[in-house]
Amino acid sequence: MSSLEQSTQPETCPRCGRARHSGEDACPRCGLLVVRWRTFRPDADDPPGLQPLWEGLVAAWSDAAAHDRALAVASNLAALPALARRYRARLAADAGDEMARERLQRVAVLVETGARAQAEEQVQRSSLFRVVYFAGYVVGVMGMAVAAYVLFIVLRQRH
Repeated sequence: MSSLEQSTQPETCPRCGRARHSGEDACPRCGLLVVRWRTFRPDADDPPGLQPLWEGLVAAWSDAAAHDRALAVASNLAALPALARRYRARLAADAGDEMARERLQRVAVLVETGARAQAEEQVQRSSLFRVVYFAGYVVGVMGMAVAAYVLFIVLRQRH
């Protein structure tokens, strides 16, 4: 990327709001390439039900139960990053909004927990594959040993 292109790029990631540092070609937080920052539309990938959910949440901002319900719905819609983006925007507009700060933290914990569970599941599947592969190898070797022994007995009886 040329220095002219770098200077015309936005200074914050449009997906996650992280400030851009010199020399970065992609956002380290969410991975969005810097060259796509100008044309990126954050709401384009949002599930249809998220915007009305957010509007209802804003109307009942001080109700912790409403935030819990929104978190559950966003989780079911696989829209936690979009919900986090909205909380970050709310914090950017009002840095003292403790509800937004606390709920953004909860979203981050949920996302991290989900990522860890997914990674653990992948490791377990990988371990299971290794066990099955090893068991198949042992059975194959034993089968070849039995076949060799039977062949030895047959050939010995013929002579």
